[in-house]
Amino acid sequence: MFRFLLAASLGLAFSSAGFAQSEPADAPVKVSLVAAKVVTADGKEKLVPADAAKPGEVVRYTATYKNDSDKGVKKLQATVPVPVGTEVLLESIKPAGAKASLDKEHFEAIPLKREEEMPDGKKRLVNVPTNEYRAIRWSLEDLGAGKSTAVSVDVRLLISAPKATEAGKQEAAK
Repeated sequence: MFRFLLAASLGLAFSSAGFAQSEPADAPVKVSLVAAKVVTADGKEKLVPADAAKPGEVVRYTATYKNDSDKGVKKLQATVPVPVGTEVLLESIKPAGAKASLDKEHFEAIPLKREEEMPDGKKRLVNVPTNEYRAIRWSLEDLGAGKSTAVSVDVRLLISAPKATEAGKQEAAK
């Protein structure tokens, strides 16, 4: 059930392999997005298919960018959308140096901050709750010809996914 919420939230269509393709077929850089549930077994972290997830469970999104061209690509902006109903686990963001967004358009250093008025009328900067983050972005300086790189972020599911209907399944597959 979480899979359909994920697909709709990310605006991507899932293939049978469980990942999303969002670029045109002729794009020099191909991207695949894999969602895997993070579980701990015998004290070790393990990734399992994220066909379904419950509130409190952690899902890792790994986006792999592969340059299929014969030229390097400069200043690649690798972006992973963050679904509504999840919170970003800041310590999981890899590689370091990513920025975050509340609107998928404006990105700033992590942790995001905003000014809030306190009960005494004074204003101060506070951290924005990570359940308000909507995307994580990395600026990758150079992706050489034939090379690939991956970025990842873990999120904790905060809400139950709605039951998938046939109409919802068709919408998520678009």
